[in-house]
Amino acid sequence: MTAVASRELRDGEVVFVGIGLPNLACNLALRTHAPSLVLIYESGAVGAVPERLPVSIGDPALVTGSLMVCGMADVFQLFLQNGRIEVGFLGGAQVDRYANINTTVIGSYAKPKVRLPGSGGAAEIAIHPHRILIVSKISPRTFPERVDFVTSPGQRVAKVITDQGVFERDASG
Repeated sequence: MTAVASRELRDGEVVFVGIGLPNLACNLALRTHAPSLVLIYESGAVGAVPERLPVSIGDPALVTGSLMVCGMADVFQLFLQNGRIEVGFLGGAQVDRYANINTTVIGSYAKPKVRLPGSGGAAEIAIHPHRILIVSKISPRTFPERVDFVTSPGQRVAKVITDQGVFERDASG
């Protein structure tokens, strides 16, 4: 999954990186076929070239060698909302057939079975880049008919990369 996701990235693209499998895929691409990939992390590391795999968006490994380190507001306003991000790379607890992502609750919002971390920046990341890639393992729990809560809309999702295949939007949208 990570290798397939990595190959979706082209050298020189500007990528807003999510933690977990998206982070692993982006760093693999950077070290193999896309050495000029520009990695931007929500924490403010722009043009990060970590020497080791960062464990979170706040990992100090992201700062050393970065082109710029700024506040989260600057990352969102100057880069994401200004259309400077080509690829948003996300994961999610649930993904439905329309590529909507849920990272908020399992069950009803009022009385959830499980409360998840929430959007973080994923709701913004899902609507501003030119294309979105999602990486997630397939299971009935992860890929329900409909997500329990739409944290991030799926309109800009180009591909959903799973352990059993890659799903793409059909020509009708």
